[in-house]
Amino acid sequence: MKPKKKLSPRERDSALAQAREYWDKGQKEEAWEIIQNQGLFRCRTLPVRRFLAQVYMEKGLAKRCLQQTSILIRKDKSLEVSYLHATSLRDLGRNQEALRFLTPLIREPGPQATPLELRFYLLYFLALFDHSRKEAMSIFSKVEKVIDEAERRGQEELLAEATFSLGTSLRNTNPERAIQLLEKAGEAYKNQGNLKAWTKALNHKAYTLYLARRLEEALRCYKQEARIKRRLRDSPGFANTLLSIADLQMELLHFQRAALVLGKALSLLPTQDLSCILMLVECEFHLGADPELLLDFLENHVEPHCHQDSPSPRSYFFDLLSKVLWDLGRKKEAREALQNAIDLKTQQADASFASHFLAYLASMQSNRREVRRILAQAQWSSRREPDFTCDQLRRWITGKPESPLPHTPYERQEAQKLRSRLGWLLGPPKEESKKDAWGEELAKALSRCAQEGPQGVLPFLRKFYGGPPLALLTLLPGGDWKPLLLKGMRLQEALSFEEGIGKRGPLAPKKTWKSHVRVASPDRGLLLCIGSKRRFFRFGPKDVRSLETFLELLQPVLRSWEGFGPPRSESPSSLAPKESRPSCPLLLGSSSAIQKLRDLTHRFASSELPLCLQGETGTGKKTLATYLHKLSTHGQGPLVFVDCASLQEGLIESELLGHVKGAFTGALKDRPGLFQQATGGSLVLVNPMALSQRGQRLLLGAIESGGFRPLGGTRVFPLNARLLCTTSKSLERGLEDGSIQADLYYRLSGMTLELPPLRNRVSDLPLLVQAMLQEERFPGPAPLPSSILAQLQMESWPGNLRELRNRVRKALILSGGERWVPRFLLPSDSNPSTRPSSEELLDLKSSLRDFERKRLLGALARFNGHRERTARALGISRRWLQKRIRDLGL
Repeated sequence: MKPKKKLSPRERDSALAQAREYWDKGQKEEAWEIIQNQGLFRCRTLPVRRFLAQVYMEKGLAKRCLQQTSILIRKDKSLEVSYLHATSLRDLGRNQEALRFLTPLIREPGPQATPLELRFYLLYFLALFDHSRKEAMSIFSKVEKVIDEAERRGQEELLAEATFSLGTSLRNTNPERAIQLLEKAGEAYKNQGNLKAWTKALNHKAYTLYLARRLEEALRCYKQEARIKRRLRDSPGFANTLLSIADLQMELLHFQRAALVLGKALSLLPTQDLSCILMLVECEFHLGADPELLLDFLENHVEPHCHQDSPSPRSYFFDLLSKVLWDLGRKKEAREALQNAIDLKTQQADASFASHFLAYLASMQSNRREVRRILAQAQWSSRREPDFTCDQLRRWITGKPESPLPHTPYERQEAQKLRSRLGWLLGPPKEESKKDAWGEELAKALSRCAQEGPQGVLPFLRKFYGGPPLALLTLLPGGDWKPLLLKGMRLQEALSFEEGIGKRGPLAPKKTWKSHVRVASPDRGLLLCIGSKRRFFRFGPKDVRSLETFLELLQPVLRSWEGFGPPRSESPSSLAPKESRPSCPLLLGSSSAIQKLRDLTHRFASSELPLCLQGETGTGKKTLATYLHKLSTHGQGPLVFVDCASLQEGLIESELLGHVKGAFTGALKDRPGLFQQATGGSLVLVNPMALSQRGQRLLLGAIESGGFRPLGGTRVFPLNARLLCTTSKSLERGLEDGSIQADLYYRLSGMTLELPPLRNRVSDLPLLVQAMLQEERFPGPAPLPSSILAQLQMESWPGNLRELRNRVRKALILSGGERWVPRFLLPSDSNPSTRPSSEELLDLKSSLRDFERKRLLGALARFNGHRERTARALGISRRWLQKRIRDLGL
């Protein structure tokens, strides 16, 4: 309910005092009603803002709290306001800003510290822990003093808050200490009578106990949590706790009890939970149900709902489906289903489960080398979070002792099943003992490579393949090979090898190389050449396959190595603002087209490959060219745009090449051309197809020779500039109609970046409008109501971003400059005063059909009748588009 009039100062102070009195008494709903009914959130005085910030923080409205504290912090430097500001920043995921704000204000709390100072230091530790655990643990002893001080003073609220926050932070690094802290937090919440917070502490304690594999204690903790939630009549929370209890019962091999608990949980959940159903199916599978019935249920009743759920239940479904199919003897389908589960877990970056599924996939193979390859991949993917099943299976195959990793009875049973599947592989011949260690040595080599770089793979290659001499090369964007590792072999010699297996060194016939091999990675990005000097050693097809696997696993490791990947994150001590990557509002958004463009832009920005920026008028080709120039190695040099359409025929040579004094009549002094002006920077050719044949020959000659000579001069200047071109028509079409020469086309079309029109990325409109307002120095946020956004998304936007920018500027002027009125973004013909009267809309059905007919005809014409692209642009399915085409008789 909105207030009818503005509050006077006396009314405002009275409402504030009344709301604060209710808030202090714990009657928070009554205080919130006064804030809303009296309109206190519209008042701008400091006491009102301070009280609103407290209320918003208590209600979990971190964004609104930050809006208030961002204004308060300029005038009120008190610790309370600073604490609220930093907490809201951290709740919104802006941990770096929170840490940068807290670092200059932090003081070590002493015995006389106030509760707020203790909370402030605890908040600093949590922000530092999220940024760098190593530096946070160096002050952990000081944070424990905060807990001891709160316990000594009997401050239960501060004690519960501190122990709970620390316990949840430490559960992955120090689970035993985390369990103690969470137990203390639960006791503190219990003494306060806060049952809801007590259940939260019990839940985190139970999960930490599960991570420590103390399953019986975790089960008791979950049961206690379930009893409290049932007392609170929290049905959804009670059902979720029952799911956790059932999961633990399954880990303890109590499938009958788990099935009963899952049936109870399923009756309490408001909708059919896919994870609960799949857990129930797995219980029935382990209890000996008919696999045919389970398969029928999974395919006909569960699979149709899988594609609408998150990736985790889908991967669980494929895992369960593979087990049932394997039980029925349909091994090929089981492997395909399990591969789908692995792909989903890899997309989620869940390395532990991905390696677990890879161990299952290895047990389904019938080839010894394939088993070892998959296990090596599984071991490498789980190097940070080792999986017991994968580690135990590898140890059984290689004849090593039992795995020391903690495990549950369920994991032990599953490992035994995998061992029985691979019974044919156990006890390998003695002569193959060295080959059995291939996967283990490969994992060690990849780990060394991640730390030391390419040098880390030398021991592995020397042990199994006899190198050096060897060469490891990577392909640069320009097409040249860059050596990563050269030992006893020259680059020219490596490149002269023929792919596959050969004999003798091709450039050095006197060398006593008995055999050599050249292998490339699957995407041809890495090249490995090895020559062997061993007397009786010969490379074979198996070595080629194993080296291909090695390169496939090595490539992502090299990308993440510090010498090739992005720089490491800075420590909190050096959080001073530094120059970062320049921003580009054009690339904002989450649409698929702009995500692809953003990825290609950052991938090719630092390369020397010529780029062609293709897009309709107003899509931001000049902006993107400027951004590419700033990101490139020529970013400190000049950026020169050449409008090829404006170059006159008789002055092309003088404009491009320049001239010296006296070169022709009127040449009174030296004048550098556009090529020379762009030296050390970037040269952007705007619409190169508008150049005449003479101009194209001049440009082609300068690019091919790498230099140019001004008119009347004798000195040849190098063409040292990054080459970009922008065009609204594709170069391929220009090659077909003869507007561009073939040689110039192949010089300019190194890579084409297509800029999507605005009508194909209408989901990005809110972000683009906000970015344009920031460029116009508009101070506040500018939300777009859903009704106005829907109208903007229905427009065709022929002017693209240029049209949107003009509308934003017009709307800002009409709004007065200090506030934002989104309806001014709409075109003038959408004003209510110009809408047709009710008499003109009598035949609504025919009007809608005519509108739909025109819209479909226009879209089909724009995409040359391509129905798939037309449906994607209109936001409908292809089947619905075909139906409307038939209904409208198009």
